Amino acid sequence: MSKDYIFVSGMVRSGTTLISRAIDAHSQLAVPTDPYFAFFREFRNEIYKDYIDCFDDDKALNDHFFDSNLEPKHKISNTALNHEIKNQDLQKIKEKIIDFAEPNSPLVIPYVRKIEASTYKELFSEMMKVVDKAYGDQDTNMLGFKQTWVEEFVTPLLNTFPKMKVVQIIRDPRAVMASRTKTTQLTHNYPLLFMIKHWRKSFAYALYNSYHNSDNFKLVKYENLTSKPEETMKDICDFINIDYEEKMINPNFYRDGKGDSWTDNSAYSTTNKITAKFKDKWKEILPAAKLQYIEDLCHLEMMKLGYERQTSLSLKESVFSKVKFEDKLDTDWIKAQSKEENQNLTTIKNELLRYYVYQDCESEKIDDEFLEMLFVIPDFLDLIKKVEFK
Repeated sequence: MSKDYIFVSGMVRSGTTLISRAIDAHSQLAVPTDPYFAFFREFRNEIYKDYIDCFDDDKALNDHFFDSNLEPKHKISNTALNHEIKNQDLQKIKEKIIDFAEPNSPLVIPYVRKIEASTYKELFSEMMKVVDKAYGDQDTNMLGFKQTWVEEFVTPLLNTFPKMKVVQIIRDPRAVMASRTKTTQLTHNYPLLFMIKHWRKSFAYALYNSYHNSDNFKLVKYENLTSKPEETMKDICDFINIDYEEKMINPNFYRDGKGDSWTDNSAYSTTNKITAKFKDKWKEILPAAKLQYIEDLCHLEMMKLGYERQTSLSLKESVFSKVKFEDKLDTDWIKAQSKEENQNLTTIKNELLRYYVYQDCESEKIDDEFLEMLFVIPDFLDLIKKVEFK
């Protein structure tokens, strides 16, 4: 008997693990965390190699801001997973999946090794069977997983599996950036601007999917999950059409990737309950210059989500700021990206342009592709007025 699918996503340090553990605690659900990042990157590589010669397989996923090469991005947005595995090698894909799965969902590894597939749809379906074997039991009737960084792939997933349900979580960007500086859970020390752009990208796709895929997509605010966990999890259960179970809000029932009791991965302390006590911890952690910078570059999205500013808008001062935000960057690609973005005149110009286009009362006359370069999705300015977030 076929089982329904659920996909959980969001920006790193946004409560993605917490919400996926809560969903996974339900007796009918199996939702491990972060086993399949490599699948999405390899699918990206498959598409991009049709457009770009010598494309780098290990290139970070694009934040898509000010991206002048929109054709492969459009291909991903408008496609399904039916593509043949031809530009990539299945054995190497499985090796990459295993590498990324090992830290958080190691139980999938022996089953991934045995997968055979000729298309990405077949591969994904086999990956779901692996979830069932590794983390499911006789009561499991819905399979899924949580994966950060990959919100842009929601549309091809839904194009392939129309009954799939998608839950995305979003968090105050100041809390995300503060957690980033305190946690030991991140693999890399990502540059601040890199994190900001990916947070805005996450918002853009949440906006898009809330409108265009509303029957299959639900956005959850981290602050609602931590302040009203029972109400939030009941809403999620209604959305995926299952009965609520009280253990979903009791971390004592949560399991880690090895099947053992889960230890909370908060950046601040461990706790055995869902709590909102760290919601405003960023106020103690972020220095004034960094707070100003985050609020200015995330201003449009923060206002829509109801995250009240602590500073006055001063975008020009922020983008021309000489404050050095990065230190101890740990890999060559991160160092190169940080050097490229920090104090780059193109970055300054683009950020100012993005804000002033948003303010332009005649923005409807602007070309869609140009708007897409500024806001990731072409109908951003329209949807930010139409879509309501709780």
